[in-house]
Amino acid sequence: MQRLGSLSTQFEQKFQATYGNLLGQMRQEIFGATVLGNPLEATLDDIILFRFTQEFFGYDQSGIVIAGFGEDELLPALRSYTVEYVIADELRSSPGERVNVGLAPDQAAFVMPFAQSDEMLSFVFGSPPALHNHYRTTVEERLRSFSGDLLSLAGVTAASQPTMQPQVQTLVQAQLLQFDQEMLQHRLATYLNPVYQAVRALPKEDLASMAEALVSLTSLRRKASMDLQTVGGPVDVAVISKGDGFIWLRRKHYFETQLNPQFLANYYR
Repeated sequence: MQRLGSLSTQFEQKFQATYGNLLGQMRQEIFGATVLGNPLEATLDDIILFRFTQEFFGYDQSGIVIAGFGEDELLPALRSYTVEYVIADELRSSPGERVNVGLAPDQAAFVMPFAQSDEMLSFVFGSPPALHNHYRTTVEERLRSFSGDLLSLAGVTAASQPTMQPQVQTLVQAQLLQFDQEMLQHRLATYLNPVYQAVRALPKEDLASMAEALVSLTSLRRKASMDLQTVGGPVDVAVISKGDGFIWLRRKHYFETQLNPQFLANYYR
């Protein structure tokens, strides 16, 4: 892990000044009258400070994605950030994905999933990442087992096989690397590249429909499984373009718009 770049160089001093007394009270509540000594107390403080200064985020993290056009940009760009909370008047955050659409063939289109991205990645790459990882683990286990069988067939005794493990490990890793490369090339040629070619050619309204379908697919998967259903309900859909700006295509309201025409009349006046 590395230190969060969003924190100032004075953060450690600010943290100690803000929470030093609180940390002392917590030590008293936990250890009572036990005398820890200055070195041990300083070590405990350093461990706590390490938790807040390193690039490690817990379950209470959130994400912010900013996409669109700047004043001087002809093509869209995207920036994402992971944020957690404010401590000692400073925000714990870390930059994430950075995408700049360009004119080069490998920069002309992107599909960027966030949050629960497994179903979108399945659509883009042809299979869920977890399934691919399972395949790789299974192949590795089979290779190791098969290599032992080959050594036995070759007449290598069980006592001599451990001395050959470094060579066997090298061969297994080489085969796994080849497997990963071939699988990646297959997924790129069969799934990812066709999707990106379609995205480059689709009109704006079809791109919006595609994005909505991918979110709905994630929601359907959550409903059909025992996973936590954090995606669901009506989906807001908008398109950002250089010429038209920000345009809503579908947007949910907390009331029926047909029953409240006066709201729309006042809103758009």
